[in-house]
Amino acid sequence: MSNEIRITNAYALSYALENLPDAPAGVREKWEKMLESATRKRSSGERKPTSKQVANAAIKENIVAFLSEQSEPVKAADIMANVDGLSSVPHLSALLAQLRAAKQVKREYDKKTPIYSLGAEED
Repeated sequence: MSNEIRITNAYALSYALENLPDAPAGVREKWEKMLESATRKRSSGERKPTSKQVANAAIKENIVAFLSEQSEPVKAADIMANVDGLSSVPHLSALLAQLRAAKQVKREYDKKTPIYSLGAEED
């Protein structure tokens, strides 16, 4: 099974173009356009961020700024109460997870309550 070729749209179209030379010109032209579309590289670097991503980036900067002003780690409820733009607790949770993944914020526990501060978590 490891020797099998992965059949993608691009592979199937290139195979058809090579092995079906008697296909009508209109069909071949359509296949070539489809092959071009299937093989075109799509880079996320070329896309501009969505309005939601821009808004979330600003909120994440506000969270980092708020945490930098704190002398001790704070609870999520404190962040929710003091940072503008947060729409819900799940929204805050998602942004904190992104900041933790970027190693800007670390999560610790005070008993069973998560508390947040600046810095990377230790593995």
